[in-house]
Parts: sequence; structure tokens; C-alpha cells
Amino acid sequence: MWRIRLWPYDGITKAPAQMWDMPGFGIPENTPAPAPNEEQSAGGGSSATNLTTATSTTTAIDFDAHPELRGVLALRDFDDCAPDVAAAIVAMDPQTQRRLAQWAAVRAFEFAGLADRPWVTPALTALCRGEVLPAPFDDPQSASSRLAAENLPPEGRGGPYRPSTAPGEEKSPTARMFDHGPMHRPYSAMPALFGAADPRPIVAAFQSLSHACATYAEHVDTLLAATRTEFDILA
Repeated sequence: MWRIRLWPYDGITKAPAQMWDMPGFGIPENTPAPAPNEEQSAGGGSSATNLTTATSTTTAIDFDAHPELRGVLALRDFDDCAPDVAAAIVAMDPQTQRRLAQWAAVRAFEFAGLADRPWVTPALTALCRGEVLPAPFDDPQSASSRLAAENLPPEGRGGPYRPSTAPGEEKSPTARMFDHGPMHRPYSAMPALFGAADPRPIVAAFQSLSHACATYAEHVDTLLAATRTEFDILA
């Protein structure tokens, strides 16, 4: 049995797994997973085994040439649902990657209804100038507390959540990845700013755009279309 920590998480650095010391019970015995049988080893196993094989062989990114990208989880998201965007970002020079990161953060904050808040605009200005983020954005927890004090409506400028497809219809690959139903857009947008400030331009680009996509949610295809136009990405 494991305790799963979901927040806060930057999507990049993996913390070590820890057994849960359950109150009144202690740490349960760790039972190892069963070894795959011969049928699974031969390729006739579970769908999870087959999925892992497919995911590791179907990719728009040459991870052998770019081993530093293996740990960037947001890249995997785009590689699965928008491989043209993933490949284009990897091919960009660092200056363009940084510009994309900044652009995506601003788009996320605009869509969430945050960009014109007096306590937010200095941070966006600092980000686009490559300067240190001012308070309260010098600390994610402080920024989150400041946002909570605002008590903003969840829809931002995107309007109330409306499903991108009718019941029974198939979502687009990007909607399946980033549209998970109603959410609080301002809270979804906040990590885009911190992701864009990452000192590694390529990581900043993927992280910021990923959080922007999550903020747009059911409108994610509109954001990615604008991304392709802004950065001359051919779909």
C-alpha cells in the first residue's frame, strides 16, 4: 500500500516512493508484484505490457540524441497527442523556446482572468524581461495563498465549462490529454508562470505550454492552433 502525493509537483523531478506508515496499523508488508508469465513475456500478455511497448517505440522525439529530455513529463504529453508541437519545440533554439514559454504563460493568465490583476502584472512583466519574479510569485505557496484571498470565479475569461464534445462523441487526442472536466482556471494557470521561469528553456517551454493547455481545457485545440500560428509549426 502506498501514499500517493499529487501536489505540489513540477512534473519533472520525481520524489522517491515512500511506504505509508498507517496510523494504528504501521507500515504494511510490501508484497512484490508477480513476475510475468511466459505468455506475457512472449508478447501475448496484458494490454498494459503492449501499451508500454507501443509508447516506447512510437515517438516524434529522438531521445537517444536528446537524453536530457527523458525526464520531462510534459514533453511525453505532447509527444502522445501533438507530436508536431513536441518535435517543433525540441528543434527550436533556446531563445525561441524561452519566448514560447513566456507566451504560453501569458496566454494562460489571460484566459484565466489573471493577467490584468494589479498584483499579477508585475510578475508577467518580469517573466517576459527575464527578471526574477516579484512577490508573491517569489514563492509558489505565497502566490497560491494570494490567489485564494482573491476568491475569483473558476471560469476566468473562458466562460463556464462546456464539454468539447457531445455525449458519446470521441474527443480529440489533445482534449483527451488536457480536458478533464470543470476546473478552477486561475488555479490551473498559476503553474504556467513558474514553469516558464525554469532556467532550462526547453523545459520551460514544455511545462508552461502544458499548464496553459490544462487551463484552456475544453478549448485546448484553440490554444494549440494559436501556438502553431505564432511559432510557424506545420501540423
